Amino acid sequence: MSKFYPLFTWVIFGLLILYLLLRAYFLEPLHDEAATFFHYIESGSIWGENMMLDANNHLLNSAICHLIYLIFGEHFFFLRLPNVFAFAFYFWGIYRFIKPIGSSLYKSFILLGTTCIPFILEYFAYTRGYGISIGLFVFSLHYIRNFIESKSIKSAYISSLLLCIAVYANLNFILTLILMALLFVLIQWMYKEAFSRKQHFLLFLNYALLGVLNLPNLYYAHILRANGALYYGSLDGFWEVTGKTLAKYTIFHDLVWLKYGSLIIIALLIFYFIKRWIKLGAFNFFSESSTVLAWFLFGNCIAILLMAKVLGVNYPEDRVGMHLVILFLLMMGFVLNQIKKISWLMVVMLFFPITMIPRINLSTSVFSPDDRISKSFFNQVVKELDPYTTISIYPIQQLTWAYLSRGLESDNFMISQRDFNRTSEIVFTKSTLFSDQEFLDDYNVIAHNPLATHVAYKRKSLYLKKLIFQKSVNVRNSKENYILIFKSIIPDSLRNRKLQFHFHADMEADNTYREFASFNFNIIDNSSNSLDYRFHNLRWNKGTRKSFPVNFNYAIEQLDANANEISLYIRNRKNENFSIKNGSFEILELLDI
Repeated sequence: MSKFYPLFTWVIFGLLILYLLLRAYFLEPLHDEAATFFHYIESGSIWGENMMLDANNHLLNSAICHLIYLIFGEHFFFLRLPNVFAFAFYFWGIYRFIKPIGSSLYKSFILLGTTCIPFILEYFAYTRGYGISIGLFVFSLHYIRNFIESKSIKSAYISSLLLCIAVYANLNFILTLILMALLFVLIQWMYKEAFSRKQHFLLFLNYALLGVLNLPNLYYAHILRANGALYYGSLDGFWEVTGKTLAKYTIFHDLVWLKYGSLIIIALLIFYFIKRWIKLGAFNFFSESSTVLAWFLFGNCIAILLMAKVLGVNYPEDRVGMHLVILFLLMMGFVLNQIKKISWLMVVMLFFPITMIPRINLSTSVFSPDDRISKSFFNQVVKELDPYTTISIYPIQQLTWAYLSRGLESDNFMISQRDFNRTSEIVFTKSTLFSDQEFLDDYNVIAHNPLATHVAYKRKSLYLKKLIFQKSVNVRNSKENYILIFKSIIPDSLRNRKLQFHFHADMEADNTYREFASFNFNIIDNSSNSLDYRFHNLRWNKGTRKSFPVNFNYAIEQLDANANEISLYIRNRKNENFSIKNGSFEILELLDI
């Protein structure tokens, strides 16, 4: 096996990188990818006053992908390449780190087990910061161990640089960076006689550089937390939030017994490491690969618990904690290799490549398959639309729908609604919702994607639309913050009627900023409280175009009894030059046939 191991690793690497390239090319964007693209990559608003405060902004990924966008445009294949290339750091980082294991067979088990987890592998084909950060972190492990073993200052600097970059790709790794610095301080103290005065100075300089270089990260984390943008996850408990979600997406089960099984394994590992410390002594103990991995694994877990209990920071959920899975598997590989009687248990690592085989695809994902709209599904729905068709869509699907709509000359704004809008002619929602409702008898299914749980319904009997109000709208070179299209006190004649509000026009705008303009529909009561507010960012559908058509449709069963005023306007946030030509605002009554 040792003779074929190098060839085996290259074959596995080639197959996996090819698979990632194919996924990067063929898969439509996830909701989070679309959000990253709209808010940061396309706009370039990655830092500063125009930046949207959201943890979705993985700074390094956003910055690199913005440069790629300026060269290659908006195709997601190019935007995903930084994460695809990061897989090389991940794969060969593991390859280098497990070299001390003598058996090529066992190394093959670990390599397959850590690189063929579908949930983690998929993130190396997304335009997010997770692939870059975990790739750089795993690659740094070799240098961290080398510093401990050989006291190499060069290795300390290389690992520090890699982890510093990883933090810029994903703020979650700031805990790991701190743990690395603490480990270096511990080793420097333990071996203080082995380091020269110059080496001590260089290590202290390294700590100072780490602090200075990460000031922007610390500041960014602070403003995110202060503005409630670190919302992902919850405080429901480490197992409930972190453990269950990681188990669900890696071994495809989150049964209760796994919690207690995990606690038993942790207890056994603590016993093992204490026994190992006593046997080897502190100096040799900290030089072991399993100890380095345990430092980061248990250190991260303790830090997560402390941050949740003391600072009220949410426990990490699913993808935010996936580096813990890799640390655990690598650690178990080294522990089992040291316990010769049970080292054969490493064969369990083959669970991951075996379960990956039936999940190999170019259309869906292990995590959140409902966050992606397939092109074929989109096309099936679009062919049912005309300029007056009303369509409502489940909120998590609106950004990916908007991105796919960019290929259309004219498109209908979708109305984002969690509830089933029975007045809309087409309702795009999830098949797991409303499936047993009697009112679905009034609809036909025009598109269905079982893998994504997406379904689109169309009314069997369409409304007869009667025009009851029309107003021409033309605006020339306005820089007003609010560009009014229509505003009126609601007359009694509109009450107790099923209504559709429609607007179409040709628009021209400077279109410079991320949110250069938003389209807003609002119904308010006598106290100016919003009763029905709909919002859509024009940039989502229109991209960076300077001139474009718009087509807005919204249907309601009837006006709220407290409704007092209707308005339709454009919020011109940056006071850009804006023109509306050939505009028409219409109110139609919807009559059952």
